Amino acid sequence: MPDSGNNHFSLPADALLYAFLCFCWGTTWLAIKISLVAIPPILGVALRFSLAASIMVAVAVWRRQKFPHTLADHGRLMLVGGMTFSLGYILVYFGEQYISSGLTSVLFATFPLFVSLFAHFLIPGERINRYKIGGVLIGICGVVVLFYRDIQRPDQSTLGIALVVTSALIAALSNVYSKRVLQRMSLIAFNTLALVYGCALTWMFWLLMGGNFQPGPALTGSLLATAYLSVFGTVLPFLGLFWLLTRMDTTRLSMITLITPVLALILGWLIMDERISVTIFVAATLILAGVVLVLRGSRRAYVRS
Repeated sequence: MPDSGNNHFSLPADALLYAFLCFCWGTTWLAIKISLVAIPPILGVALRFSLAASIMVAVAVWRRQKFPHTLADHGRLMLVGGMTFSLGYILVYFGEQYISSGLTSVLFATFPLFVSLFAHFLIPGERINRYKIGGVLIGICGVVVLFYRDIQRPDQSTLGIALVVTSALIAALSNVYSKRVLQRMSLIAFNTLALVYGCALTWMFWLLMGGNFQPGPALTGSLLATAYLSVFGTVLPFLGLFWLLTRMDTTRLSMITLITPVLALILGWLIMDERISVTIFVAATLILAGVVLVLRGSRRAYVRS
């Protein structure tokens, strides 16, 4: 595997992959909303990751991957799968039932701050510093400005907000822990088993909750959105994410969650003819300033280590 201490983009591959991740995850919030029209949250997560796990198993067989044999490794993979591909997404799906997709992306933008805190304690060489803290906070302020009207809507649900923020915390912990686990096993094997374990746990949750489902008239659209989430919101971007985790600072990589809301608005302007206001330019400036500070903090951290 590449050295995890590598802290720069190896152009053009790393930069293109980073942009691809931004595109994929910039469209997932809306796709989740569409999938929830006819499919309940836990079932939606289970279906999404069942298809994703099936694809990954096929890839693993095709590549003749060697899977770990120790109980300790499988325990770690079950933990990552449960956090990343089960509980974290279940919370997002439930939360997005009560709040808008835009507000969900804003709340999930707390992810980089949690990553910085966990990385400080769990990953040598990624100590938190004033640049990282300042950059993440400024970036989050930019995203809040971006969706200020959503946050001010009177029908926001405290439960939905709490669920999404909790999911961001779980995702950050799993993200940092994954970097430690990745050093000792195949990338494809890691993703495949984590997906399988996460999917199995989700189906268990679904059955424990009664397993009832009444298909509605919008089922086709919801199933298509779920299929999109499986391929472009799970398999392809997570392979890219875990590969990049071995090549750069986790805090820098986590800044994707601040870029994707901006991308969502740009796509809306290009495809849906939505107007870009002065507020968007102000928010984009704040987000980019935050990215610059985090990148500077990442370089300084590795110099000191």
